[in-house]
This record gives sequence, C-alpha cells and structure tokens, in this order.
Amino acid sequence: MIIPSSTYRLQISKTFTLEDVKQIIPYLKKLGISTIYAAPIFTARPGSTHGYDVTDPHTVNPEVGTLAQLEEIATLLKEQGMSWVQDIVPNHMAFDTNNEWLMDVMEKGKRSRYCKFFDINWYHPEPRLKDKLMTPFLGAPIDEVIESGDLSVSLLDDRLVLMVYDNPYPLSLHSYHTVFTNAVEYEADSTPNDFVQELAGLSKSVKLDNPEAIDKFDVVKRKLAEAPAGFKDTIEQLYSDDISLLKALLKEQNFRLTYWRSTEERINYRRFFTVNDLICLQMEDKEVFDHYHQFIKSLYEKGCIHGVRVDHVDGLNDPTIYMERLRDLLGDKAYIIVEKILEWEEKVPRQWPVQGTSGYGFLASVSHLFTEPRGKDKFQKIYDKYILDHVDFKALIFEKKYFIFKNRMAGELDNLMHLLLALNIMPAESFNSDENVKEALAVFLVCFPVYRIYSNEFPLPNEDAAIIDKTFTKAMAHAPHLSETFADLRQVFSGQAGDTPEVNEKKLQFFRRCQQYTGPLEAKGVEDTSFYIYNRLISHNEVGDTPEVFGIDAATFHERMQRRFKNTPLGINATATHDTKRGEDARLRINALSEIPETWEQHIQVWMKENETFKTEIGESLAPTKNDEYFIYQTILGVLDMDGKMEGNFVERVQEYMLKVVREAKENSSWAEPNEAYEQAVSEFVEAILGDNRVFLTSFLPIFRQAAKLGTIYSLGQLLIKITAPGIPDIYQGTEFWDLSMVDPDNRRPVDYQHRMGVLDQIIKDGQNDLPQLLSHLMTEHRMGVLDQIIKDGQNDLPQLLSHLMTDYANGNIKMFVMQRALSARLSSIDLFQSGDYLPLEVVGDYKENILAYARSFNHDWCIIVVPKLLGNKLSEGEWPVGMKFWGETKIVLPKGAPKKWVNVFTDDGIAVEDHLFVEQALSTFPVAILKSSTI
Repeated sequence: MIIPSSTYRLQISKTFTLEDVKQIIPYLKKLGISTIYAAPIFTARPGSTHGYDVTDPHTVNPEVGTLAQLEEIATLLKEQGMSWVQDIVPNHMAFDTNNEWLMDVMEKGKRSRYCKFFDINWYHPEPRLKDKLMTPFLGAPIDEVIESGDLSVSLLDDRLVLMVYDNPYPLSLHSYHTVFTNAVEYEADSTPNDFVQELAGLSKSVKLDNPEAIDKFDVVKRKLAEAPAGFKDTIEQLYSDDISLLKALLKEQNFRLTYWRSTEERINYRRFFTVNDLICLQMEDKEVFDHYHQFIKSLYEKGCIHGVRVDHVDGLNDPTIYMERLRDLLGDKAYIIVEKILEWEEKVPRQWPVQGTSGYGFLASVSHLFTEPRGKDKFQKIYDKYILDHVDFKALIFEKKYFIFKNRMAGELDNLMHLLLALNIMPAESFNSDENVKEALAVFLVCFPVYRIYSNEFPLPNEDAAIIDKTFTKAMAHAPHLSETFADLRQVFSGQAGDTPEVNEKKLQFFRRCQQYTGPLEAKGVEDTSFYIYNRLISHNEVGDTPEVFGIDAATFHERMQRRFKNTPLGINATATHDTKRGEDARLRINALSEIPETWEQHIQVWMKENETFKTEIGESLAPTKNDEYFIYQTILGVLDMDGKMEGNFVERVQEYMLKVVREAKENSSWAEPNEAYEQAVSEFVEAILGDNRVFLTSFLPIFRQAAKLGTIYSLGQLLIKITAPGIPDIYQGTEFWDLSMVDPDNRRPVDYQHRMGVLDQIIKDGQNDLPQLLSHLMTEHRMGVLDQIIKDGQNDLPQLLSHLMTDYANGNIKMFVMQRALSARLSSIDLFQSGDYLPLEVVGDYKENILAYARSFNHDWCIIVVPKLLGNKLSEGEWPVGMKFWGETKIVLPKGAPKKWVNVFTDDGIAVEDHLFVEQALSTFPVAILKSSTI
C-alpha cells in the first residue's frame, strides 16, 4: 500500500485544471507533500465548481483536462515518489440533461438498461407518478410554465426533445409516433409530407411493451438526423400553436415535470439530502457497482490513482457491502478513506476494510483542545442575557430536524410509510391510524443520535440494538401520546421472537431504507440549520463538531489520540475542507474568546447599544435580530485579515456570507422563501459597521488583536499537532498561509501559487544555508511575491531574529515555515509518525494547564511535540510564550528510556536533558516545538 505521508487537497475545476496541477507538483514536493488528494475529476455538470455533480463517471471532465494529462501527471508523481488519492461519488449523480444514463431512462423508461441504476420508485402510489420519473425543475406550476411559453417540443440532432427553459429532455420513444402523426395532420409547407409520413410509419411499432421495436429505433434516429430544412420549425410551431397537443404529449412521457417545491410534499426518487438535481444510485446492485467503477478501476490499474476517498458513504443502502466490494475491486494495496461524520464518542465500524475517515473527528478534537472549558457557563450566560433566552441546543436540534422532515422531506417520509405498509411487517391494528404511525416514525428517525448504523443482519447486534433502544426512549419523551405506536414500531426495528428469516429480511430492508434518511436529517437539521441559529460560540458549529462540547483538557485529548492510534492510525487529520463552515485559523481565533468572556461581554454590550441605530425596522422588529448580529461580530473577528485591515472586497464577502447564513438558518429568510427586506437589512448593517463608521472599529480592533494573537499561537499548534499526531495530515489548498475563509464558495477562491512558490523557494534556499538568514526573510512583511529583502548586518542574532519574525506574523510566512519544516521532519522519519507509539507526557509546574506535550517513538527514533494552549490573559500585548521569563520552572516529565539529547526542528538548537525537559528549553525562542532525538 502506498500510504501518504501527507496529503494536499485540490479543488480541481475549470478554473484550476490538470495542467495547473502539473505546474505545482514541484512546489508540493518541496513543501513536504507526498500525495495529491483531488476533488472529483470525472465529467460533471458544465461549469461545476466542485465535481460532486457527476454526469459521466467513465471519463475525465473535459473542462479540467484529459486522460492523457492525468497519465502524464501520474508519471511525474512517480518520478517524485508521490501519489494521488481520488475522491469518488458513488451515492449520486447529477439530475441533468448531460447525464446520458439518466436521459436514456427518460427516453426508454423501465426498458432502459440504466433504469435499475437510479433509485426510482416506478410504482409510487401517487397515480400521476406511476411509471414516471418525477422531474421537479419548473419555476412555477406546470400550467403557468406552459402558458408562459417556457415549454416547447424541438429537434436536437437525432432526438426529439422537450425544451424546459433551455434544458432539452428527451421525449419518450413511444411518443415519437404521436409527434409524427400530429405533424402529418399539421399543414406546413416547409416540410414534405412524405418525410413525416415515413417517420410516422417507422415509429408506429415502438411501444413500451415491445422492447425489440425500441432496439430497432436507431433507424428512426438516423432518419431524424437527415431531417430536411424546416422540419424542426414545423415541430416547434405545431406544439406552440396548440397547447392541448402539448399537454397530451406530456402525459405520454416517462417523466413528469413538476414545480421544484413539490418535492417538499412528494417525490419518487432518492436525492442527495434535499437537492433535487442530484439523483441517487442503487449502488447495492452488483451490476450497478461494477459498471459505475469501471473507469475508477482502470485508473487504479494504470497507476494514475493510488487510493480513493468515498464521498457520502452514509447515503448507500449497505455501506459495509459497498466497502467490501470496493476493497475487492481495488485490492489490499489501495489506500481507502471514507467521508464519515462521527459523533463525539462514535467509532468507524470495525468491519469496514478502510484506513479511516476524511478527518472531521480530528478537526473537532483539536479545536476543543484550544477552547477553555471553564468558559462554557460564562458564555452561556452572555448568550442567554443578550441574545436568546435559555435556548436548549438539544431541543433546537429536535425542532429543526423535525421541521426538515415534515416541511422539506415530507415526500421521503410518505415513501417510508408506503414501504412499511407494503412489507407488512407491523401489526395490522397499528394502522388504524396511519397518521399516528407516520408521526411516530418521523419522531423516531428525528431522534436518531448518530448519522446511521450499519448492521447487515437482523435482529440487530447488541451494540446497534442499544442505539435503537436509546432512540425510542428519546422519542417517547418527545411524544408520550404515541407510546403504543412506538411499541409496535419497536418490533419493526428490534425484531421479536418467532420472526421468520423472511420477516427479518423485510425488516432489514426497511431498516436500511430508513438509515438512508437519518443522515440527511442530521445534515440538514443540524449542520445546515441549527448551526446557523445556536450562536453561543460559532467556532464549534462545524462539520464533525458540536457546541454541546465546550473544550477539553489535555488528558481527554490524549485519550482521543490514543484511541485514534489504536483504531484508525492512517485516517486523515483534517482542519480545513471544502465543506467546513470557516477557515482553520478563523476557527481558532474565535475559540480564543472562550478565555476572555468578561472582555467579550463588555464589548458586546457596547456594540449592541451603539449599532442599534444601523438596524432596519421591519414590522415591529429590528433587523438584523440580536442573534444574527451576534453571529456577525464573531464572524468579523474570525475572518478579518491579521493586520486588521479590510483589504479588497472584504465587506462584500461578509455580506454574501451573511446572506447564506440567514437563508440556512430558515428563521428570518430561506432559500425556498427569501425575505428580501430582511436580507437587505443585514447587508446594510454589515456595510454600516464596517464602512466609514470608525466608532465600531475603534472599539473592535483591541479585542480583535488580542484574539488574533492568541489565535496565531494556537493555529501554529494546531498545524503542528495535525502533522505529528496519529493520522495522515491533510493540507487544504491555499492554507499554507493564514486561512481566514468563510463557508463555500468563499473557501474555494483561487489560490496564488506563484506567490507561494516564491516564498517557499526562499525558505528552502535560506534554510539550507543559514537558519538565522532564513528567519530574517520570514520576518519581512510582503504581499506580492518572492521575498527580496535581506536583513542587514548586525541582525544575525537568532533570538533577536525570531523575536522580529513573531512581531511581523501577519503575512503568514511563519505558518508556511512551520508547515514545511514539520512535513519534512515527518518525511524523514515516516515509520515514526505512521507507526510510532503515541505517548502522553505529564507537565508539572505553574503553567501545566497551558502546555500540551506528547512523544512519538518507534524503535530508537523519538520526537517530542510541545504546544502552548489556553494562554488567555497570561499573555501581555506584544508578548510571545517563549523563554524562561514566561514559562519559569514548568517542565515536561520524560518517560523512562527516552533519549537524553534532542534537536529542535525549528531552531536547530541542541538540547540535553535528564528525566525532564523544561518548557523554556523547548520554547526558548519559538512558540511551538518538535524535538527530534539526536545521537550527536
């Protein structure tokens, strides 16, 4: 297995292509990266910025490059000793006219070879959906769309199509005869009647129950490709002139066009979350699996990719079977990780043959390490006093998940009810009140405490059964009036004595189907709704994290890392991804507020009073609400440039972000029903406080600088932990410098690699020659390119140079320096970091709570990592946590057998110890440390 030493996540798209990837390979190599970790590169919807809307998994997206270019990159990577991990998307594809598999289904219906590929219920009890694929992309009810002239029949190449706005949906083959017959009867001098009559005769035998005729339909299409001039105009004019003919033709299609919001009430295909234009696959079918993965297998066999990341594994019907098939397909040497969001104490299923997850759990652990647990009650009081009075987060989660199920996924809930009835696995008397059963099922699934469970046997094993029991207990607390129905429903999910194998198989079928919706409920109800409402400390409103936890101590962090070392030592260590709500360094800066709640409260009280004048009166309320206002203040503190300047389009970026925030929250606006007046008020408020109003900024900047300084120290610590703790460190594109981005699309802005290459080349060049000179370069402020100022004579004293470097930390060079040095140290001792024991180190002394220390050891190779934390008010303005003056006699107790001689990776200082290491030895001139064992 080619195990990455580190990965670098690239969002490949038409704005950053495979040719661009090729150009930065030398840079990534110099940075210390071993593996490119690529967003989906398969053909996707035109203009896709992320690649998860795949239209053809068998080709490289022509917007990003070619297979030949990918093969060329593979050769370059091999020469550099590097590899490629590819993100794949087995759960869904784009519901798009460029998806030929799906268009084949729309054209041929259940006779299409791809019919079984998509998760469509062709037998939906709604009569208008029976034998039809719901196609919910109309901007209004269909009669209004027809009346407006936005539906028309046309000819596209050799295919008759229904133009829906600008989207060509193929007409069902069996309706071609209708079109040609109507055309024969329509007087149009521009088209010879004998041509139309010939088409009508050729298409007459094409019926849904005549597969042989469908197979022979190529002759009709060849004829259409030779259509004489004017034929297309005739068809378009025919159905434009007579709307009744158009309506009749619509009834003959294998799909039913509907208003996009109708999916809130009914739907007959499974979609990704609540996204209508992403249709899910039946990947549990072996034929579907084999066909879909052909190109992926080919890329692996050619050496173009060396591993995969599986997107949204929780959406699959049976993730365990899928992972086993994927492992069989790629073999034991493929590096495989899954996108899996684990709850705080949840583990990756033991039966999965994978290396681990994409790293959200690590992100949460390290973020809480840099949050002061003792600040929880104080922050709760601030939130209750000024913002929302006693909002219970668990109650909010239930409310919003329930809202999503009943108001955005009611069609999915109905489908589960239809399946439950069809399987006949619940006592008949329970259905005396269908509404009670549906309500009980909804409450039960809303109460599910994890994304899903993965058993493929029934009755469920004890561990999974315990989760079911816990869920029913919670559900009955929310709806005690449904206790009898819950008791009946429990038999469905828990089984009962005497159930036959056939009954158990049906219950397992229903259980798996339900589990495909618990994840979307969690994602939409919590991450995409509650996380924008419960704003006590927004840095923990993050994918994989939870505001229910408010900081952890060193002992808890060590326990989590030891568990990680035991269970998934090769999983990804992520701190920023394309899905995170805010940048990795913005998150830690906001975390720093947890240490200064009194100062924060004083400022909040002043700001809310002074800035009320910038609010807009809407009805009887002022906009933005206090809760949204509180979110705005935390956001600005997190994402403002290190120097406190609002460069470029900063204000506009915050305004665009807040538009998304208020719509996701669904409290004062939403994507479904935008409240333009409220959104405008929020935008004007942001403009007012960040524009020419110096009053707010004068008050804001002092606390900003305090949080930014603490956040800087913690960001360096987070980076160092990510690179040295159990797991594979991942660097998200562009985060070599400070990552102060907001949620997508803000975190997908173009990266200036030319600038980064210049800085890195200077770092490496000077680092090889003279470390003091390197540090001099790092301390020099720059914005535009390669550093060009050399520190003059008399500045080669290392402590002084480090002091200057830390004074001018705003440019982000210090982060790249730590990254490059730590990644290089990791590469030079790969066994140590991939297989070495994780050893928590005891810290004693006055500052013991302000240091995290651990060792990694493998045979005779050792390293010690020392990181400051929770410095709060201990740090004076302009001060750094270095040296004896700051750390005093605080020391780290070394384990028996530890080496006596060490070298600091960042300063090249040699250190000799006995049974303990003074913190000031490790952090004499630099705020974080890796000490490598030395024989010198």
